Amino acid sequence: MDDTFDERARRKNLALLVRLRWIAILGQGLTTGLLHFGFGVVLPLGPMALVIALQALINLAGWLRGRSRRPVAGGELLAMLMADVAALTVMFGLSGGTTNPFISLFLLQIILGALLLRPWAAWLLVATTSLAWIGLSRFHRPLELPHHHGEGQNLFDLHLLGMFICFLLAAALLVRIISQIRDTLRERDTALADLRCQRSEEDHLIRIGLLASGAAHELGSPLATISVILGDWRGLPQIAADPGLARDLAEAESQVERCKRIITGILASSGAARGEGAASTSAGEFFDAAVAEWRAHHPGAVLDYLNRLPPDLVFIADLSLRQALFNLLDNAQKASAAAIRLEIGATDGRIELTVTDQGSGFAPQILAAPARPWNTTSDREGAGLGLFLCSNVARRFGGALKLRNPRGGGAEAAMILPLDPATGGN
Repeated sequence: MDDTFDERARRKNLALLVRLRWIAILGQGLTTGLLHFGFGVVLPLGPMALVIALQALINLAGWLRGRSRRPVAGGELLAMLMADVAALTVMFGLSGGTTNPFISLFLLQIILGALLLRPWAAWLLVATTSLAWIGLSRFHRPLELPHHHGEGQNLFDLHLLGMFICFLLAAALLVRIISQIRDTLRERDTALADLRCQRSEEDHLIRIGLLASGAAHELGSPLATISVILGDWRGLPQIAADPGLARDLAEAESQVERCKRIITGILASSGAARGEGAASTSAGEFFDAAVAEWRAHHPGAVLDYLNRLPPDLVFIADLSLRQALFNLLDNAQKASAAAIRLEIGATDGRIELTVTDQGSGFAPQILAAPARPWNTTSDREGAGLGLFLCSNVARRFGGALKLRNPRGGGAEAAMILPLDPATGGN
């Protein structure tokens, strides 16, 4: 994950350098033209224009590099800054060397290196610019000033004007650079905070899964004992002679079988499935079967079910997804005495399950943090995990859970999933 963050930061830094270099190239062209044609300072326009054109080509290559999918290496950023130092050295060598008032722009390259590169690379830029400064002090083309600038005062005023323009340029670029880097660091800190929160929630889910799996194993033995006892009772003459007792016994046996199926589902969802697991199936059939099972367990509930999925849509089904749907339907049924609605459709490469009810709506604290465990307005012990589990199931498959209170009243929970959850966020 750190490598992902570093790659994202390097790509943003590359884009920042490209933008700054376009500004620098434009500034060099305007300054050269202004000095030559506006102030009459004789400059070798041909060689200087060639250097500016080469910088533009290199920057165009950097822009294309930023749009490619290959990872950006730190050495590429160093190479771009070294190219800038070389271009500035040539430009200064053609326009007065160290007497050029823009010579302090070397500091801008060092600051960029200190902010964007590793310490050794920044020190390499310090050494390179220092050598360039020493070389320019000995080897440069003197400025050819017009006759009316020959007096010392006029020459000094021109030098001060150049220093002022250099100061404004450096100050504006530094503000832009530092602001961009600060935004990048803020995004990195936010992403790291989200990652820590996600890992904490995953640890919480693992603990819940372990507890559920342990409870399921522990419940297996008493349920088997109850099943044996009920089987023995069925052969008793008292039971056979009383139709009412026989119906009660049959209902008790069906509930025991249901408990066994629930335990099997818990073990499957926790990774201890009895030969079961995620499998490719028809999305419509998967959700139809899940809704039919929920209706069978809630005979008094009124559910308006609308399945808009194409019949040939293939879906990677998972038991945890079915349980998440059950949680949403259970919450809606508890919140509303009226009919609840489930609508499932597929658009833009994703499946969306929307559950609505006519209750009082979600509380503000639940809308603000739907994925927080134990975040509930219910006084029931153990409540507050349903939406938390649904949100994490959706996120594990690369989707999301969205909650809102419609204007007409009630509550709406939408679980959005990619068409192939196996390629989601695992």
